[in-house]
Amino acid sequence: MFTRRSLTAALAAGLAAPTAGFAGQPPAPTRLPIRVSYNRLWTPVKLDGKGPFRFMIDTGADDYVVDPGFAEETGLKKTLSRDVAGLVGDENRNVYWAAQVVIGDALKDQNVTMISGHLGDFVVGAIPAWVLGAFTTELDFPAGEMRIYDGGGPPLDGFERVRLAHRERRLGGHLNAATIVDPSLMTDVVLNGKTLRVCIDTGSPNALTLYPPAVRRMGLWNADKWLPSPGRGVTGAFDGRTVRLDTLQFGGSTLERPLINLIDPTRTSYGSEEIDGLLGMDMIRRFNLVLDAKQHALWLKPNPMLGQVQRFDRSGLHCAPDADRRLRVVAVMPASPAAKSGVEKGDVVLPHSKDGAMGFWWALSGGPGEVVQFDIERNGEVQPVQLVLKDLI
Repeated sequence: MFTRRSLTAALAAGLAAPTAGFAGQPPAPTRLPIRVSYNRLWTPVKLDGKGPFRFMIDTGADDYVVDPGFAEETGLKKTLSRDVAGLVGDENRNVYWAAQVVIGDALKDQNVTMISGHLGDFVVGAIPAWVLGAFTTELDFPAGEMRIYDGGGPPLDGFERVRLAHRERRLGGHLNAATIVDPSLMTDVVLNGKTLRVCIDTGSPNALTLYPPAVRRMGLWNADKWLPSPGRGVTGAFDGRTVRLDTLQFGGSTLERPLINLIDPTRTSYGSEEIDGLLGMDMIRRFNLVLDAKQHALWLKPNPMLGQVQRFDRSGLHCAPDADRRLRVVAVMPASPAAKSGVEKGDVVLPHSKDGAMGFWWALSGGPGEVVQFDIERNGEVQPVQLVLKDLI
């Protein structure tokens, strides 16, 4: 079993000494089970011998994240709080501690601190980017496996190399400042003929999410057709829209008529000119990936999911958690299936799905003609609702 110390040492050595490629017969890889559900990538995790629990693998995160309610129920020890930077600015969050974290019965981490954050009721925690960045790592989505190679790597027949970019990040104050290599996986994509620098973020469910500077620069916010698409990061919620564009190119492969998520361009608390957005799971899952940290390279091979139609909201229902963490309707698109079914702003949604809000969202992004049933609570009374989905953009 790998430990984080061995992984971190390998990552440091790999970044310092690029190699020419994989040679000879590679040793048998260490295999971790993975699953993509609701465009989230997750793997089983044990905390201090308890579990396994569903944790999301989040290449956009620097730290472990854990749902605070789950942390309390599981008996994780609360330590000091700390400031956390996210899509909606900085926020002070509680920090929890676990003596041992075992990921997929293959990777072991000791003395782990986890930042509290609400990730939705489908997953209870998130694993940071270092899991994918230390050794050569292969993500095989159709097979449901992540393979870690301690030396060598898998055959790359049919794979295409995509260059990864790295930037330096300065941490600490004036007296203890240090410069590190940002662990984020950054690369270029081409959207409607325009090259964008993005972070490869398995924690984002969308194909591509654009930050406010890029939204302003490309003039996409005032598109003729759009859907409300609020988002949520570790530090809270933000307003957004979904638009349909012509092409999104990743390496030599193209997704036709992609759905692109936009963060409100008036928001100034997050975003920069050097990173345009996040390439998320709705694009990543369409490829088998091999990450070679030593060569600063990502290898892509389209899998059968590349041709799948993107799921998106076909209900016209815009919901968000309220102060009591109930799913509340905050807007209803005129003439949409939701409007025709009688749903109103302020209603509380009571999903039928066993996966709660996440399962409800997935149901609303079904195909045209599919029927979605749920209940709403209005003025203390519960009412059944049935709506028929249709294309809205």
